[in-house]
Amino acid sequence: MIHILMNELTSYQVYGLKKLASYRKKFYGSQLAPISNHGTLAATDMLIKEFIEIFCEHNFADSDYSIIQDEPMRFDTVEEWIQQASVSAILKSLTYFIWTDNIVDGYFKERLESRILEKLLLRLETAIKEEYIAA
Repeated sequence: MIHILMNELTSYQVYGLKKLASYRKKFYGSQLAPISNHGTLAATDMLIKEFIEIFCEHNFADSDYSIIQDEPMRFDTVEEWIQQASVSAILKSLTYFIWTDNIVDGYFKERLESRILEKLLLRLETAIKEEYIAA
């Protein structure tokens, strides 16, 4: 199993990870309610587009989905898996959401509304902090 470690990333990519993690607050706001519940559809679509652009600009796409297919099966819930997910697994999950949205219109927005994206971004924030402490 390959895990991306913070020391394997460029400073530009670390900056990109932090930008992606910051979208948790942009998507869910201070009340932590999905923006689609209190914002306009156009605003939600614009935030999603910005998020995807940052993801792609920093070259995070990784379509080796074996980790996200196998690892969650070892846990009772997806939430338990997310709580320990590596940066690599988070990026693979985000890649899956983005690419699937190209085939299934609204897939990414469904992940936003189901709060799975919130949990992944929160875990990304934590993983970034853990890596800095370990380094």
